[in-house]
Amino acid sequence: MSTNKSTQLVGDNYHSYKSFIKRKSKKRKEDLDWLEKHKPASAKKKPKKQPKKKYRTLTVKEREKKRLNQKKGAFYQGGLRKKATKSELHLKTYLEKEYIPFSFQKLFFDTNHCYIVDFYFKINGVRLVVEVDGKSHDVKNAKEYDERRTGWLENRRHLKVIRFKNEEVMNDVEEVMNKITDEFR
Repeated sequence: MSTNKSTQLVGDNYHSYKSFIKRKSKKRKEDLDWLEKHKPASAKKKPKKQPKKKYRTLTVKEREKKRLNQKKGAFYQGGLRKKATKSELHLKTYLEKEYIPFSFQKLFFDTNHCYIVDFYFKINGVRLVVEVDGKSHDVKNAKEYDERRTGWLENRRHLKVIRFKNEEVMNDVEEVMNKITDEFR
C-alpha cells in the first residue's frame, strides 16, 4: 500500500480490514506497518476473549455412577411413555393442537439423581416443568419425594415447577392451559 492513502479508507472497519490484510495481502508486513501507522483514533483494541471456565473433572466412580443413572433413566423413560396416564395424554394432545412446543417425559440427571418430568417447556427464555399428579401423590412418602424432587429441579436446574391434579386436567383443560401460558408472559 502506498503511504498517501488516508485513514478514511480504514475508518470504523479497522479490525476487519486488518484481518483482510493478514489473509490476502502478499506484502503483508508493509501493509500492516502502514495500517498501524495510520490507525484511526476510533479503532480500539478488541477485548480478549475470556478463557472458558474449567469444570471439576469427575472421578472414575462419579463418572460410572452418572452413566448408570443415565441408563436407568432412559430405561424408565421408555416404560413411562407406554404407561402415561389418561390425563397426561389428554394434556399432551391439547398442547399439540395449540402448537405449543414441549418435551414429553424429559429426563434430568446428574451423578446422584435421575428424574423424569411429565412436560418440559422452554419458551422466551423461561424453563418450565409441568407435573400432572394422580392419587398416588397424596401419600405422605410421595409428597416428601415430590418436594425433594421439586427442590432439586428448581435449585440445581433452575426450572420453575407447576403441579396439577389429574382432575384439574381432565375437567378444566382451558384453565390449566391459561396457567401454563401465563408463565411465559
